Amino acid sequence: FGAPIDAVTLFTYPTLRSLGGFLADQGLGAERLAPIVQRAAGPAGEEGDRSRDVAIVGLACRLPGAASKEEFWANQAAGRNCIREVPKDRWDCDALLGDPHRDDGRTDVKWGGFIAGEDLFSPEFFGISTYEAELMDPQHRLFLKAAWEAIWDAGYDPKGFGGRAIGVFAGVQFQDYQKLLNDRKRLSAQVCTGNAHAMLANRVSFLLDIHGPSEAVDTACSSSLVAVHRAVRAIREGECELAIAGGVNLLLTPDLFIMGRQLGVLSPTGQCRTFDAGADGYVRAEGVGALLLKPFADAQKDRDHIYAVIKGTAVNHGGKAASLTAPNSRAQSDLVVRALRDARLTPNDIAYVEMHGTGTELGDPIEVEGVKSAFRRLRSETGLTPSPCAIGSVKTNIGHLEPAAGVAGVANVLMAMQHGRLPGLSNFRRLNPQIVLEDGLFVQAESGAWPVGTANAPLAAVVNSFGFGGANASIVLQQEREAPRRESRAGEIFVPISGSSAELIKLHAGALARAIEAAESRDDPAQVLRDVAFTLQSRNENRPVRAVIRASAVSELKNALAAMAAGSPLPEDTAIFGPAPSPRADWPDHVWLWLENGNAAWPDLPDAKRLPLPISPWPDKRCWFEEREIAGPQATGSAMAELAYLRPVWRQKAAVPGRRLDHQCIWLIGRDDEHVEAFRAELHEHLPAKATLLTSVVKDAATGPEPSLEVWNLAGDEPDIIVLLPERQPTLDPAAQAETKILFGLAKELMERSFDRNVDVFHVAAQEFGAASAIDALAALAKSAFLENERLRILTLYLGDKSRADWPSLLAAELASEPAETPLTIRYAASRALRELEAAQLGERQAPSTSWFRDGGVYLVPGGAGELGYRLLEKLLEEIDATFILSGRSPCDGAVKQRVDALAAKARRPDRVGYIQCDIADLDQTRAMVRAVAERHGRVNGILNLVTAHNDAYLFN
Repeated sequence: FGAPIDAVTLFTYPTLRSLGGFLADQGLGAERLAPIVQRAAGPAGEEGDRSRDVAIVGLACRLPGAASKEEFWANQAAGRNCIREVPKDRWDCDALLGDPHRDDGRTDVKWGGFIAGEDLFSPEFFGISTYEAELMDPQHRLFLKAAWEAIWDAGYDPKGFGGRAIGVFAGVQFQDYQKLLNDRKRLSAQVCTGNAHAMLANRVSFLLDIHGPSEAVDTACSSSLVAVHRAVRAIREGECELAIAGGVNLLLTPDLFIMGRQLGVLSPTGQCRTFDAGADGYVRAEGVGALLLKPFADAQKDRDHIYAVIKGTAVNHGGKAASLTAPNSRAQSDLVVRALRDARLTPNDIAYVEMHGTGTELGDPIEVEGVKSAFRRLRSETGLTPSPCAIGSVKTNIGHLEPAAGVAGVANVLMAMQHGRLPGLSNFRRLNPQIVLEDGLFVQAESGAWPVGTANAPLAAVVNSFGFGGANASIVLQQEREAPRRESRAGEIFVPISGSSAELIKLHAGALARAIEAAESRDDPAQVLRDVAFTLQSRNENRPVRAVIRASAVSELKNALAAMAAGSPLPEDTAIFGPAPSPRADWPDHVWLWLENGNAAWPDLPDAKRLPLPISPWPDKRCWFEEREIAGPQATGSAMAELAYLRPVWRQKAAVPGRRLDHQCIWLIGRDDEHVEAFRAELHEHLPAKATLLTSVVKDAATGPEPSLEVWNLAGDEPDIIVLLPERQPTLDPAAQAETKILFGLAKELMERSFDRNVDVFHVAAQEFGAASAIDALAALAKSAFLENERLRILTLYLGDKSRADWPSLLAAELASEPAETPLTIRYAASRALRELEAAQLGERQAPSTSWFRDGGVYLVPGGAGELGYRLLEKLLEEIDATFILSGRSPCDGAVKQRVDALAAKARRPDRVGYIQCDIADLDQTRAMVRAVAERHGRVNGILNLVTAHNDAYLFN
């Protein structure tokens, strides 16, 4: 037939039958059209029915070299290549260098696109314990934060989503973190719930309390774009009113760098050269992206910022191609045709195609052929002639995010639409000779303007994402131009801003000032002021450090934000919840309410709309399982010698002066006014004249001290040291219980404020010292609080052995001593002593044995039917002739009965082992069990408690 046959054609038609059909069609001069399921469609570009349109109103992303969408676009606009060598804290890539086709477990690939801070998270914000967060896949943690950021970016409060039909669709593929945990034998319930793919979406739904579909999607490299497709369809079909869609990927092990190179898909030269003659594979990359989707009509009604409208979506599979992982140009062509028909747009409406574009020698030409074929087929139906259309791919600059690649491509297009420019390709030098550009297609090699199509037509683009197993997705995006607005009316307005600490609110203020500057260049300044206020009021980011700025002009707002960012004195019309000027008397009540508790019913600003504004920085901390050295048994000696125990000892240690008190604010809290004032007067004699002494009284332990910490802060006083005084005439348990409530309430309030400096709390104890005293429990509470926030140090000070006349001078000496690095328990008797823990070896003492039990004894063993109980009792029954009555919440059947029967068989007599179903958390059940055992056996000689049930939670939640 005289038709050319190249490599692309052979991949597209891998069998003789399909190739013969292609050649026949070429000979007949007609293109063979694959069957397409068609739907009725209006004219191209029809604007009448917008009911199927879905608006993108929120966007959040962290991509290689960029912690935000703004940083991402700055990199794209500059044509910056964000590929780098594998960070040393991931793995030693040099130790793995080798020929992957010859050396087992080796690879010559050591480059990727990486993000920073993959180990950082804010567990307290989400109500997750640090322990659970450390065992949770960081991909889940990143997507959680991205989901919240997308909601805030849209100008909404995540707390307002509860109870609604909102969906979550998340693309994910690999489980590197679970592999790291498994390799180190870190197996627990938290590992299960924290690493299952389903939980990626389910946890977002759970924490938001939303009830729409919640799906994790794994179609390999197309996962996140398939997630967007499912979200759009769920909204169209009424399954949900809004949806969060996106994907995430992290590179935590070298395994895929080895296997991917063996598969032949990774670049050995470390660059993704999309469309280039030097294309030799892709570069792996990581990141996260999330979109908030909403019906277009609702977005317009709610005055949302609309990044773009999703006009159409399509998914399909390549069928039986040349191999399982080979692309199919015909299927890709069908996909684009379906997406454009679903969008009711023509190829001439499309100015740009964000290609999958992995930078493989044959993958790129096959995809280009698919797009050309799709455009040609649709134009043949309408008689349109070709128009200019750019093609590009974000992968050449940041790498291939695999399951998150689709949402990265969407982010690239959205930011390009917002800024009116298309980014270039950092690695494009010379066109791949297998690619034939025609029908208006051209490579967007350099950053430039969008191609001009139909006059005044909105920008439109196609985004492709293809899975290496053949699952493909394509969506069509169209710019939504903002309708002209009436001139905004002038007037004073209140702008709320918050941060998790004093330093973080400064960073937030600086970012907001820059965003407002950019918004001013696009819109009327008076309108920008109202838009900013409306957005920040609506999304209600009520972090612990809160401020309100009153402004009547955007310049006033910028000046206040600049002062806040620089740490300079704040303007008069600015109030911050903390050591700063209080709101003026003429400010409305809702401003006070927001400053005090972060919740207020702000009056609507009907002429304002939502803006995409920077998010307040997260109060992140490292959350990662830690490598621990586990000592093995020595060649000689008892294995018991390897186990250590800690015993408390008192060591004499004099106080070392080291804290200047002349500018310190000290807050005394007691139980009655007369006692507190008397102590304040006595203590004042031992302090520098410039030290500030505040006093509060606790009438009711449940409500806390009056005046409260909040009141002192509003008055401009922020305590550096807090002293909790004992009762004038305390009784042991009731006073300790009250002090526990007071101490707990203080610590909780401090934790909720996310204070950014050290605060020492001295708990003065008057009770007689005893190993089992309630005051010891308070010392344990202090240690737990310190583990959750190292800036909060609670010191327990026993003064009960000293005359009360000496207390003020002793306390003053402690206040002036070198600040402790950890919580301390201090006792004054003959001298000052600190309680410390001393390590000893179990091998130094007689190993635990049957000496605690006696023949003929009767022992209750709650929790004894578990694996631990079985192993322990198995040993005990070999050595002593005693009766063991096991108990547990489960009935005596199944595994429980098997263990009880097995233990009975090992006993001297079968009746030496019994079982009672009992929940020892229920006092009545426990009493009945003890009574029954005592009546039957005549006595109970001891209890061996092996109950291991626990409920981990953040202490102050």
